[in-house]
Amino acid sequence: MPLKIIKTNERAPYRPLYHPFVDRHFQGDFVTDPKSFSSWSESPFFFTNIGVNTDGSVGSYAAFVITHEETYQKVLAGELREHEIQPLIPGSYGFPYLYWPSLILENRQHGPYLIKSIFREIENVCKNWELSISHVYSIAFTKVSERLMRRYHFTQAGTYGGKYPIMIAKVSENPYLRAFLP
Repeated sequence: MPLKIIKTNERAPYRPLYHPFVDRHFQGDFVTDPKSFSSWSESPFFFTNIGVNTDGSVGSYAAFVITHEETYQKVLAGELREHEIQPLIPGSYGFPYLYWPSLILENRQHGPYLIKSIFREIENVCKNWELSISHVYSIAFTKVSERLMRRYHFTQAGTYGGKYPIMIAKVSENPYLRAFLP
């Protein structure tokens, strides 16, 4: 199965393909306008990988952003909406947390390649910036994502908007995350 994984720094020419792909999967309560997330795309701590099928269509998408522990606490308390989350500022202090906003696998065969690729990028940036991620958190917008996260040892810490579970895992206690993150 030939596929191409587009890394964060290669994504610009693929924007016309992946923005509609993300919009198709996130509807309703979610902000998907790329302008709402401009602080993410300009940050060295934002990661996105896109899996492109042989016919040129997008088959998968994953995004991560390194934030602070404070940001996580504000999301948990309901003080921040997802599109208001700010990435870690280079040179700032505090515990880095990794926020996992999306994983879309329309073509499930992309999954292992996509995850391995994006976590390699995160690992390289963490080494270059001398960061150690202590926790990974996400908002489980679907029951499938909630089940997947529970399967990989994430626990529910609260709810987002009174509806969606906020899931978190401590890297040092999670064998799957420990295998990928420095």
